[in-house]
Amino acid sequence: MKKPVILCVDDEKIILDSLERQLTRELEQDYILEFAESAIEGLEIIEEYINQGHNIAVVISDQVMPEMSGDEFLIKVHECSPSVVKIMLTGQGSDDSIINAINHANLYRYIGKPWEKADFTLTIKEAAKSYMQEQKLKEQNKNLQEMYEKLKEMNTNLENIVYERTRELHIQKAFFEQLFANSPEGIAILDNEFRITNVNTAFQKLFLYSIDEVINKPIHEIIVPAEYMDEEQYLLKSILSKKIVELESIRKRKDSSLVDVSIIGYLIMAGSEQFGICAIYNDITKRKQSENQLRYLSLHDTLTGLYNRAYFEQEMKRMGDMRNASAGIIVCDIDGLKLINDTLGHKAGDSLIQRAAKVLKESLRPSDLIARIGGDEFAILLNNVDEVQLNSISNRIRLGIEKNNSSDPEYILSMSVGFAKKEENSTSMEDVFKEADADMYNNKIAKGTNAREAIIKSLIKNLREKDFFDTGHNKRLKSLMSHLAQKIGLTEKTIERLHRLTEFHDIGKVGIEKNIIFKPDKLTEEELAQVQKHCEIGYRIAKSITDMKDIADLIAKHHEWWNGNGYPFKIKGKEIPLECRIFAVVDAYVVMTDIRPYRNEMTQDEAIDELRRFAGEQFDPEIVEHFIEMLKEL
Repeated sequence: MKKPVILCVDDEKIILDSLERQLTRELEQDYILEFAESAIEGLEIIEEYINQGHNIAVVISDQVMPEMSGDEFLIKVHECSPSVVKIMLTGQGSDDSIINAINHANLYRYIGKPWEKADFTLTIKEAAKSYMQEQKLKEQNKNLQEMYEKLKEMNTNLENIVYERTRELHIQKAFFEQLFANSPEGIAILDNEFRITNVNTAFQKLFLYSIDEVINKPIHEIIVPAEYMDEEQYLLKSILSKKIVELESIRKRKDSSLVDVSIIGYLIMAGSEQFGICAIYNDITKRKQSENQLRYLSLHDTLTGLYNRAYFEQEMKRMGDMRNASAGIIVCDIDGLKLINDTLGHKAGDSLIQRAAKVLKESLRPSDLIARIGGDEFAILLNNVDEVQLNSISNRIRLGIEKNNSSDPEYILSMSVGFAKKEENSTSMEDVFKEADADMYNNKIAKGTNAREAIIKSLIKNLREKDFFDTGHNKRLKSLMSHLAQKIGLTEKTIERLHRLTEFHDIGKVGIEKNIIFKPDKLTEEELAQVQKHCEIGYRIAKSITDMKDIADLIAKHHEWWNGNGYPFKIKGKEIPLECRIFAVVDAYVVMTDIRPYRNEMTQDEAIDELRRFAGEQFDPEIVEHFIEMLKEL
């Protein structure tokens, strides 16, 4: 059997490349994967494979494309191959285009861009599986129909082909018996009174009954839950009216557990005579679970469990359509999230988002709808609320933030909050949202840089309390640099910058994993690369704090070498700020003469020899000599 085809159509090459990498890894073994940059090319590929005798299992299409939109393309695909499972992958698709594709192309599902890889792969696998199961069932029904036609033809010529017909009947009987016994779907044969006359092995495994426990019993007494009795009666009546019935429903097992099943039911006929009913059951529990999960994910934010922007906008429109004059909106924005992401990494940023979500859930009423509508932004829909209550709830959120921060987290949570209330028959909910968002922005502007600085200062305070900064080392550095600065004749302002550089030169290490910072063994190349990022991280932190901005450039360059082999900028000579060149010499001396658990400290003379050895390479030779002269004078 030829491999079925999965076709992806998108006019953006980067999207196709991403799809190709993901689908090739997961599906290449079982499917032919094709990728087209336009709908026209996609239709040509489909026509070519159909002519070659291949089945087109799944077509995934972007919506917004030149020449032909995604819904138009999927409708054309449906016209030439109705059984293809069609999926729309789009970040800009309108509701009208999706509805058009559902109504005229039998759209299986639409997925928003950007997609979550695991969920996307699961959707495609389930779509392909659904297609193959449908083809399999069609093939089985086709075979059964063909066999039925053969029996009918044989019956009309019975007198002339008695021997041949008898032989054929034996063959057909064996075939039916094997097909019945070995089918992966559960099959029950019923008489005209809906009593079970036979079930296959798959039926027994699916519903946990032995054949002796069900034989001669009405099917509805065995596997139909009480609340589905009306549906079962309708199903059986439809079959008796000579319809082939297909539906998805729920049935019960012997242990009373429920199972999602697809059901196919039809009459067993020979000519005009009815011999009973065939009911086929297929377990679709996993598919239903996947659909429910995808439905949940389509409405919720995966990080916080709150509703997402799409659901918020849907509910906001619904509330607006109700002309609800007692509705209000609160908008909250996390202050300094980008700074946390840039310095501590996205894991810390995600933790901050989850803390914000927790505060909101604990501060609001059960009836209030909370959604995460952006990376750092939340919105709340409130019903039956006046302006006094909105102000009270906003204050409750602020108190919740303070309570959360009092639990001594590594860094504080700060949010700007704004709200607005719908005026009766005068404002749309979209305008209310804009007003609340503007109120929140005014709150953020009023805070200025205070929130950002508070986050950094709380982080520094926490790290100091955990002895992250080596105060003894820094104290020696400051003392020696003061002597050297006086010898060279530096200004008090330069000396003050040197002291603050000494205190905060390694502030960027807050963004490096502590197990790397405090690792006693030699660092790997990857770990060393991580550590070297602390200069850039420290620069970003210092630029965020008013009274540290003037040393941000010094923090960024304090690991540069005189010969240009330092990091991160590879500058050399006097391109390196004077304060950094002084710091490099004094810091190296203090490190060499300090007591370390992994080596013995050097004597002063040994350290001086090392400084001279690396003068002109790592260190400014002129500063090295000034420093050595100063040491001899102390």
